[in-house]
Amino acid sequence: ALARGIEKEWSDLMLESRRRDSRLIMVKKRFKKYTLKRMENFRKEIKSISGAFQMDGPMNPSPENADEKNFGNPKIDLKYGQQKMTHFRQELARLGSMRDEYGVCEVLFNIPPQTYPDLYRLEYHMAKLEQIYAIYDEFQSKVESWSTTLWVNLDTKLMRKGSRQILRMVNKAPEELTTYP
Repeated sequence: ALARGIEKEWSDLMLESRRRDSRLIMVKKRFKKYTLKRMENFRKEIKSISGAFQMDGPMNPSPENADEKNFGNPKIDLKYGQQKMTHFRQELARLGSMRDEYGVCEVLFNIPPQTYPDLYRLEYHMAKLEQIYAIYDEFQSKVESWSTTLWVNLDTKLMRKGSRQILRMVNKAPEELTTYP
C-alpha cells in the first residue's frame, strides 16, 4: 500500500511538472529572445569600450601631451595612464562579470556559446599593461619614499638595492613587453 501511494504521488508529481513546463514554454521563449537582445547590446558595448581603449587608453598620451607640437611623437604620461588603468580595470571587471552571467544564460536557454573577440583582445592588452604599470608603480613608490627621506637619514645602500630591484623587475619582464606598443 505504501509503495502504491508513493507510485501515485510520483506520477502526479511528474504530470504536474510536465504541465508547468508546457506553460513555461512561452515564458522561456520570451526570456531567450530578451537575453539574445541583451547579448547583442553587450557585444556593442564591448566594441565601444574597446574603441575607447584604443583612442584614449592607458598607453595614449594625456590631453596635455597630445597637442600639435608632439604630433607623430607624443609623450606617454604614465601617471595619466595609471588613472586610465584604474578606469579600464573597473570596466573590464564589469564586462567579465556580464560575460559570466551570459554564459549561465547560454546554458539555461540553450543558446550556442558566444565569443567576444574584442573583449579577449582588451583582456590581453590590459594584462600586458598591468605588467608594465606594476613596474612603474614599484618605481614610483621607491622614488616617493626616497624623495621624502632627509639627507641625514639617506641610506645609499638601500637606494642601490631598490634600484637593482627595479632593474631586475624590468629584466625579468617578458621580452614581448619591450616591444609592446
